[in-house]
Amino acid sequence: MWNGKKKALTFSYDDGVPEDLRLAELMKKHGVKATFNINSHMYKNTTEPAGYLTLEELKSLAEDENFEIACHGHLHPYYTFMPQAAATNDIIENRKFLEKQTGKMVRGFAYPSISDYNDISEMALKSTDIVYARLADNQKSFSIPENWLRWAPTCHHNEALSVFEKFKDAQVGNIVPHIMYVWGHSFEFDRQNNWEVIEELLEKCSQATDI
Repeated sequence: MWNGKKKALTFSYDDGVPEDLRLAELMKKHGVKATFNINSHMYKNTTEPAGYLTLEELKSLAEDENFEIACHGHLHPYYTFMPQAAATNDIIENRKFLEKQTGKMVRGFAYPSISDYNDISEMALKSTDIVYARLADNQKSFSIPENWLRWAPTCHHNEALSVFEKFKDAQVGNIVPHIMYVWGHSFEFDRQNNWEVIEELLEKCSQATDI
């Protein structure tokens, strides 16, 4: 249970883009927690890569106790087409970079492409001491995952408002809690001109005192 509550909701956002900062401010306003999944190849020759968070912005985000920084692959590769050694090296390089920049241990991971997971990628994650890995499949489930290295989120944020109504009304027993896990890319709100979607969802989340 989470602070005596039987339901929890969390968010997972990919790629480390500038729009993450606006999203993080909205989340802080409503007391919501999230993970930001970051690649690292773009920082090789600069601290201010175009189209991504600067290193200072990344460090500032990591300092907030409500936000987790997790791996998203150094090169954002398709692991299903890589030898296990290459996949392992990519994850290690990503994790080492993020830990050096944030000063925190990094144990989470989000697969860099839809359904890009198999036994090789799972073995690579285990060998790099990653404890959970988020897929990009939408399962519409509130269940705790059986395999934490193939954790299917509940839904993409485009569907989250309707799914949240079901989550809010769902009856939970005394043994197994429920979790709603929402994922996406914050740049999608700019592209689709629909920041009101996440703002409405976050406001409803903050009003649900049992979550």
